[in-house]
Amino acid sequence: MILFKFTLILLLALLWPRLLLSQLPATIQQCFSFQNYKTYDRYFNISQNILITNILNGKEERQWTTLDLLDGFFAMNSKLLKKIVLLKNEFVYLSRSEYDKINTTENNTGEIIVYQNEGNVTEEDASGIFEQAKKHIDADVVRIFMGENPEVLMNYFSTTDISSVTRSARCFTILIFPTTAVNLLAINTLLTYLWTNFSILNVIAHFPCSVEYQDFIFTYKPFNHQNNKRQSCGQVVLYHCLYILEYPNLLLNHVKNLNGCPLMISLFERYPTAVARPPKFLQGSTIYKKIPSTSSFYGADGTAMSSLSEFLNFTLILSQDPNAQFYGKILENGTSKGSLKVILERTVDLQGNSRFMMPYGADGLEFTYMFHFDKVCVMVPKAEKLSKWMGTISMVTGKFAAFSLLVLLGCGVINKFFRAHPASLAQALQEIYASFLGQSVTYTIHPDNRLSRRAFLGSFYVYSIVLSTVFSGALLSEYTANKYLPDINTLEEFDKSGIGMRSSINPFKGIPIPLYERLAKKVVQKMKVVDDNLTSAEIAAANHLAGIERYLDGDLLIRTQFSDKNFNPLLHIVPECPNSFFLSYIVPLGSPYLKVINEFLVWVNEVGLKAKWFRDFAEGFIYDSRINKLHDETGTDGGRYKAFDFDDMKGILIIFLIGLTVALMIFFIEVCGSKLILVRRLKVSRGHWLKTLLLSK
Repeated sequence: MILFKFTLILLLALLWPRLLLSQLPATIQQCFSFQNYKTYDRYFNISQNILITNILNGKEERQWTTLDLLDGFFAMNSKLLKKIVLLKNEFVYLSRSEYDKINTTENNTGEIIVYQNEGNVTEEDASGIFEQAKKHIDADVVRIFMGENPEVLMNYFSTTDISSVTRSARCFTILIFPTTAVNLLAINTLLTYLWTNFSILNVIAHFPCSVEYQDFIFTYKPFNHQNNKRQSCGQVVLYHCLYILEYPNLLLNHVKNLNGCPLMISLFERYPTAVARPPKFLQGSTIYKKIPSTSSFYGADGTAMSSLSEFLNFTLILSQDPNAQFYGKILENGTSKGSLKVILERTVDLQGNSRFMMPYGADGLEFTYMFHFDKVCVMVPKAEKLSKWMGTISMVTGKFAAFSLLVLLGCGVINKFFRAHPASLAQALQEIYASFLGQSVTYTIHPDNRLSRRAFLGSFYVYSIVLSTVFSGALLSEYTANKYLPDINTLEEFDKSGIGMRSSINPFKGIPIPLYERLAKKVVQKMKVVDDNLTSAEIAAANHLAGIERYLDGDLLIRTQFSDKNFNPLLHIVPECPNSFFLSYIVPLGSPYLKVINEFLVWVNEVGLKAKWFRDFAEGFIYDSRINKLHDETGTDGGRYKAFDFDDMKGILIIFLIGLTVALMIFFIEVCGSKLILVRRLKVSRGHWLKTLLLSK
C-alpha cells in the first residue's frame, strides 16, 4: 500500500507538465497511443509488477518526448493489465557529437535479420515452447526503458552501475523509443552491448512513432549463428507484430539449447574433483569418453561440466586467465583475486569447481543449486601402532582374565567333589586347567567316574572349545590386522593433545565458544615459501602437525597417498568436525544460465549421477594407488607378505617367561624349604639317638 501511494504521488509529480505536449510536432503527437500493446500483453502477464525507467537527456531541449507514451501506457494498464507500476526518471548528458562514437562500435556489422515465417512451428507448439522458456526467466517484474533514441540508452547503460542492471538481467526487458528516425546501426550496437556486458537474455526494442518500423519488434538472439557460421553467435532479429501474436515464443530465448555457441568456463585442476589424467581403471570407459573434447578434466566437477555442455548443447571453452586457476578470495581492501575475480568481472559464464556456499563478501555473484555436501574437519597424525607382542598382551582384558580365573577355580572345586577317588584340590585344579587347554591327563578319564562327573566334564569341554575358538580367532585377528593406540576423536581431545595446527583457513575463528577460541589460537597460517604448494594433509603428514581438510578429500587422500605399504593410514580425521557446508558452483549476478543449470543439477542428483561420479573416481584412484604400491613392493622384496619372525612371538614368549619365572621362584622356595625340613628332621633324629644311647648305658 505504501509503495502504491508513493508511485501515485511520483506519477502526479511527473505528469503535470501536460502543456508541453502542444509544443511537439504533429508527427510525434500521432504516435502517442501505445500501439500494438497486444504484442506485449502475454509478456506483461508473466510478471506481477512493471518497472519503467524513463531516460532523459539533460542536454536536449526535448526532454519530455516520452511523456505521452507513458500516459498511453498507464491508460492501457489501468484498463487491461492492472499491474503495479513503478516509474523512475534517470538523466544522462549526451551531446550530438557523441552519437557518432556510439554508432561506430568495433566488431559490429550492423546486420539485422528479418524474420520469415517458414511454417515449421505450429501455433500450439509455439505456446508450448513459450511455457518452457518462461521457466528460465525471473517473472517478478518486467522492465521497461524509455529513451529518446538508442544513443541515449547506450550512454545510460555504459555509465550506470552494472549491478543495478544485472540484478534484473533475467527479467523480460523492453526498450521503447519515441523517435521517428530509426538508426539500425545504433539499435544493433545497443542490443549487442546489453547481451555482452549485462547478459540480458530477453530484450526487445520498439519504435512506435516510426512510420516504417512501428509494426516491427527488434530483439537479440544470442544463440543464432551469424551467416551460418557456427563459431560466430548472436544476431539482431526483426519480427512483425503479427508473427509475434501468432508465435509468442519468438521473443523468448531458449537456454535449453544453445546451438553449439561457446560458453567461457573457469575450471582448474584440483584433486580429486578435477584432474587432468583419469585413473587407469576408467581410461577405457565409454561413459567418460567425451571429457577430452569438452571439459578436459576428470573427476566429479570435470564430469559435471562435460555433461552440462551436452545437456545445453554449447561449446565449452576453458578460461586461460591466470586468475581462473585457483579459488581466490576477497582481500581486505575490497579487491578480488582468483576465480572469484573472473566471475565478478563477468569474463567467464560459470566457475566449474564446486565450493562452499558461504558469504564471500561480494555481491556480483550467485550460487547455483547445491551439488554436494561436505564438512571441514581436523586431520591429525594417526595414533601409534601397537607392536604384535603388546597387542597379544592387551588382547585379554582384566575383567575377562578375572572371570576366567574364577570359572577355573570354581570348576576345580566342583571337580574335587565329583571325583570317585579322593584327590587334593591342586590335583583337581590341574585336571580342569589341562582340560581347558585341551591337554588331557591320564586320570581325567577313569572307569570309576560317576555319571555326575561325566556330565560336568562334558559341559566343561564344550565351554573350553568355544572359549579356545574365540581366543584363536582373536589371536589370528591380532596377527593379521594392526592395532593402534586410541585416536583423537573429539575436538576436546585434540585441544588437550598439544598438537600444533597449520592451515590457510581458520574454521574456529569468530565462534564464541571457549573450546573454539582456544583452537583458533592454535591455527598457524601456512608459510608462503615452504608450504604454499603443499596441502594441509601433506603438511600434517610431514611435520606431525594437524591440518584442515574437506572430509571427502581427506578420506580419499588417506586411502591413496597417506597410507603405508600395507595400506594402513598415516593420518586420522577427527570425527567431530567444526563446520559443514553445501557445495555448489558460482555464476555472475543475473546469469541467464542460472535456472537451467539448476535444472541440470537437480536432474543429476535425482538420477544418481553425482553419486556415481564420486564413487567411480574414488574407487579408481584407490585401485591405482594399491596397484602401484603392490608393484613397488613386489619389485623390492618379492612380495608383500613377510615371514613369521621373533618379534611376532615376543608377546607369547613374555607370557612364557613370566610363567617360567614364577615356577622357578616356587621351585627354589620348595627346594630350600625341603632342605630346612630335612635338617630339622636330622637334628631331631640325632638328638633322639643320643638320648636313647645314654639311657641304655
